[in-house]
Amino acid sequence: MKKGLPENIKKAFRDLDFTDNQIIAGVWWLKRGGMEVCIASHQFLEQVANKMQVEFLPKPEKLYANGEGKSLSVAMLVYGKYKDKAIWTTGESNPSNTKNDYPWAMAEKRGKDRIVIKFLNLEDLLYSDTEEYNIKTSTKDSPEPVKSDFKKTKKLEEKPTDKLGW
Repeated sequence: MKKGLPENIKKAFRDLDFTDNQIIAGVWWLKRGGMEVCIASHQFLEQVANKMQVEFLPKPEKLYANGEGKSLSVAMLVYGKYKDKAIWTTGESNPSNTKNDYPWAMAEKRGKDRIVIKFLNLEDLLYSDTEEYNIKTSTKDSPEPVKSDFKKTKKLEEKPTDKLGW
């Protein structure tokens, strides 16, 4: 297992006045197969969003829902704004990547965590613990670049609409 976190990840959180102890408590290495990736807890990413003053649209947009009960699959659009930058991303949950009874909440958590990570410019370097089921594993001994199976966030081409209330 790797020791210590990459400097760019530590710097991103230190720049927000997190202490090293807070960073160590909120971010760790996860070994999956032959890969190691940095994982941040959802609770830590919520604290980061609060410090950054990231604004989220009060209600994510429902994209998709199919099934019911334990077989429910859902997807939603989540919007975020930080300073003068606005982005959107998807959050999803389905039986193959969630083992809980609250898929809508999980989809929202994933979407919000992805937005925060994107605003930190740590996409593909840091993942949320809500992504654990989405992190692909490798059987090789050496780590390969991590490719996630979710859609990348995209910058809005125009100013957010009045619907977003910004």
